Amino acid sequence: MYKLPSEHSVPTTITTTRASCIRLIQYSYPSLIEAIESVAPEDLHRTWPAERTIMLRMISNRFREAIDKMRPPAIVCFRNIGLWNILHNYTLDEKLQFMIRQLISLSSKCSITTLEIDFCNIKFRIKELIKVLNMSELKKLTFINNVFNSDELENIVIELKQSSVLSFINYINFSHNDINCHGVKHFAKNLPQCEALTHLDLSRNNILANGAASLAKVLPLCTALTLLKLYNNNINNGAISLAKILPLCGALTHLDLSNNYINRNGAKHLAKKLPMCGVLAHFDISYNCIGIVGGVNFTEVLKQCTSLTYLNLNNTGITSASIDRLEEVLRFLPGLNCTYDRLDFYPNSFLY
Repeated sequence: MYKLPSEHSVPTTITTTRASCIRLIQYSYPSLIEAIESVAPEDLHRTWPAERTIMLRMISNRFREAIDKMRPPAIVCFRNIGLWNILHNYTLDEKLQFMIRQLISLSSKCSITTLEIDFCNIKFRIKELIKVLNMSELKKLTFINNVFNSDELENIVIELKQSSVLSFINYINFSHNDINCHGVKHFAKNLPQCEALTHLDLSRNNILANGAASLAKVLPLCTALTLLKLYNNNINNGAISLAKILPLCGALTHLDLSNNYINRNGAKHLAKKLPMCGVLAHFDISYNCIGIVGGVNFTEVLKQCTSLTYLNLNNTGITSASIDRLEEVLRFLPGLNCTYDRLDFYPNSFLY
């Protein structure tokens, strides 16, 4: 059973003749005309099923082969494979072999554009998994919560380089793993090759200040990057390195630095550069220890941040004293959604 992509408007029921079938295929897939012309008339004189579905059991092998050659795009998702240990008592090798078999089969028939391997707990085996892939069309890659470390990250980057797909990938999510500053340093060296990258999420790792500094050196070269999530990475003073290059990230619209032990010094540098970020619309610095001084720094520049539509200052210890001034400024900025609270404590004992 093959389905025509939804963007092609095909009537739900078609009584076909050879001519009408050719017109249908010409409209949808011109490459099939030669194949359909060789199909016996008795195979075409029938009513086609609804929901844009073509049943191929009665159509010639040439028709089937022609469709197979089109290599339709495929989205491949493996999630919660770890549950197999509970349900079926599968070993890691059995899980891995199952995933490899599926990927080999799909790679031979489809162009895999999205690969999501999330919550699968296949630490130390990811290199084996991605080696079997035909990744020439890969656009989106996520390895969320697989507990892989910096060595595994390096293996992934090596395989991606060898497949020559770094320049085509536009979405990378390696959040909720065990990547440290050394892994990010190696990863950052290859980021400039990701010319199409728009979304980068490294949240809930442990890249520290050095990792943030490594990223800061190359982020301005990622000219298409619109979203960057680094929450819960213990970057601390690494916020200063990031602040220096933010004005150079001309496409960045969404930045999440929440829960990173950023102090008032880091907040000062970030606030200073915020008005220079011409398209930044969403900025999250919640669950950091910026305190009263940090709150004042952000309040003083908000009127200059013309593109900013969302600012999250929840649980930053800015206290009621600086919030009063913040609320005065916000009255003149109806287009800015700013969230905050009046709790007078520092937040990072409450990790989320």
